[in-house]
Amino acid sequence: MYKAKIGKAKGLMSRLKTLWQSHSIAMSTKVRLLRSLVRPVVSYGCESWTLKKSDEKRINFFEMKALRQLLRVSWTDKRSNDWLLQKAETKPHLLQAIKKRKLSFYGHVSRKEGSCMEKEIIQISNLKLLHQAKDAEEDQRPIGMTMTTSRSGLG
Repeated sequence: MYKAKIGKAKGLMSRLKTLWQSHSIAMSTKVRLLRSLVRPVVSYGCESWTLKKSDEKRINFFEMKALRQLLRVSWTDKRSNDWLLQKAETKPHLLQAIKKRKLSFYGHVSRKEGSCMEKEIIQISNLKLLHQAKDAEEDQRPIGMTMTTSRSGLG
């Protein structure tokens, strides 16, 4: 789902290319425009996303690519992400904003009165995670021991 959102945001970035290339607009204004125009497009509906590490990397990559476009820095230029952030006088915000919205939604649903489908789904998934963690804890055995010898007390 996030891939489609990033695609839409890329389209928006290309439509705003003349704005990003303008020398008469201050960098701080461009960064604020990026946050107010592009970030909502990417993060719309992010509360329901399941993010893996690879997804987080792609989101961070998109944010850095957008900053490169604002600063008119080619990807072939040897500039680090830290340099980009320092030059734009900003910090990476997109991934943190998405995580904050997800956590806020989780809190909202868990505090909801009565029973609703969202709350039940969250409670069931939490129980499954607890059982998985408990099973993984029980499966701890010495290196080289099989499950059957470890449980039978022979090892």
